[in-house]
Amino acid sequence: MKVIFLDFDRTIFNTDLFYSSLEQNYVFGQGEHQIEADLNQFIYDDVVDFLCLCQKNDIACVLLTFGNRLIQEFKFRATGIESYFKDMLYVERGSKAECIKKYLETYVSCEKVIFIDDTIEHLEGFVESIPAGRAVRMVRLGA
Repeated sequence: MKVIFLDFDRTIFNTDLFYSSLEQNYVFGQGEHQIEADLNQFIYDDVVDFLCLCQKNDIACVLLTFGNRLIQEFKFRATGIESYFKDMLYVERGSKAECIKKYLETYVSCEKVIFIDDTIEHLEGFVESIPAGRAVRMVRLGA
C-alpha cells in the first residue's frame, strides 16, 4: 500500500488568506453553533487535481494536521474535500511523526510512505522516525 500524509494549513489550505478574510472568532464559535460554511475557496488550486491523481493511482491520502481539533476539523470538513481522504488525524500536542508511526503500525505492509508538510521541524521528526519514508516540504507563495 502507498500512503501520503498531507498537512492541512499552508499545504492544501490557504490559511493566511482564510484568516485575513474571516475573523478567527467565527471558527471558535462553530463547535457550539454548527453553522454551515463553505471554505472550498481556500483550497489551493492544484489540490483537487493532486487528490484525484492519488485516487487514480491507488494511493491513500491521510490528513495529518496540528492544532486545536475543533478548529482544524471544522476547517477541513467545510472545504468539501473529505471524500478524497482515507483517514483524518488531528494532533493537538506531541509529534506528527509519532502519530504517523502509530498509524502505520495498523498496516501489515506499506510499500511507500510520503509526508508533505510546510514545517521543517515536522519533516525532520518524520525522517528520524521513519527513515524509509520520503519527506516533501511544501512551500506556497505568500505562506
